[in-house]
Amino acid sequence: MNRSSLTTLIWSLAAVVILAGGYFIYRHYSAHADYITSVSSTASPNTVALRIDPASGSVFTGNNLDVDILVDSPSQAVSAVQAELDYSSNLQYVSSSTTGTVFNTQVASTGDANGVTATNGVLTFSRLRTDTGYTGTGGEVIHLTFKTVAAGSYTMQINKANSEVDAYSNAANLLQVGSSSSFTAQDRQILLTWNAPYRSSLATSGIKVQFYNAGTSTLVASATSLSASSTGVTSIADSTVTSALSDSQTYDVRITVPGYLTRKIAGVTHPLTVPFNLGGTQALTPGDINADNKISLSDLVLAIQAYNNVNNATTTLTKQTYGGSFTLGNLVAMIHQYNSAPNGD
Repeated sequence: MNRSSLTTLIWSLAAVVILAGGYFIYRHYSAHADYITSVSSTASPNTVALRIDPASGSVFTGNNLDVDILVDSPSQAVSAVQAELDYSSNLQYVSSSTTGTVFNTQVASTGDANGVTATNGVLTFSRLRTDTGYTGTGGEVIHLTFKTVAAGSYTMQINKANSEVDAYSNAANLLQVGSSSSFTAQDRQILLTWNAPYRSSLATSGIKVQFYNAGTSTLVASATSLSASSTGVTSIADSTVTSALSDSQTYDVRITVPGYLTRKIAGVTHPLTVPFNLGGTQALTPGDINADNKISLSDLVLAIQAYNNVNNATTTLTKQTYGGSFTLGNLVAMIHQYNSAPNGD
């Protein structure tokens, strides 16, 4: 074989190798391109979710807690929802409502009127629609009402493993996210503050707070044997008192502290968003030593005994009322009160 023929053969073999290599390179990248396309097509930018709304909050113990179960399916029509909601033991299921639901047909024949079953902290329901399905965000599935039975924190969780949001086209389960929520329940407390002249501490027991329907003599609730801190704040958390008071109802409140005239605050609306403030012109008036809600001659006699250091229960109360001792200035102030406005509210 001459040099020219050998050269021609070498170039021919090289061309075959290049063409074959190019073919396999093409097949390799084509196959990987198909794989990459399939991955991106399954990662939908539109999440299908079951949500609890609101996601957090705070309520008073004993009050109802209302939540909505919503569905999000922005780009794919869905025709059915089956859900399990797990909730804390300090919640009690009360009722359900399907007003405004986008799934107009009840599936389950058991449970309440809307097919809701709630037992031992597990609530289930199923809904569907008979048209071409729902597409959108924030679609109402069902409204649920619970009652808080104890103070503390508690949660709700859509159990994704036991829940479905089914596609209209092929009934495939599209659910990607099952949301959770957290709440707190707190006991009602009524805080009272006042300005008690002279007295540095109101820790002595015997404070009484009474609630009347506004403008009447009808007693609604009474908290007795209360104590106050040195800052003059009393907290009433007695459930028998707080549960007797109705939200948005207006009351007249009478506060009695040993050694002082009773003070009434008219027209207070419950629940209280700020403490009662008895400072300024509504300050408690000292001098009612014998607890008849007026500053009388009998109180003056007891005050004079306290001034002269007579040691008995009433003089001890007199001294406590006036900050631990009873001075001539205190006696003069008490006589002035006796002559001007001797009666409590």
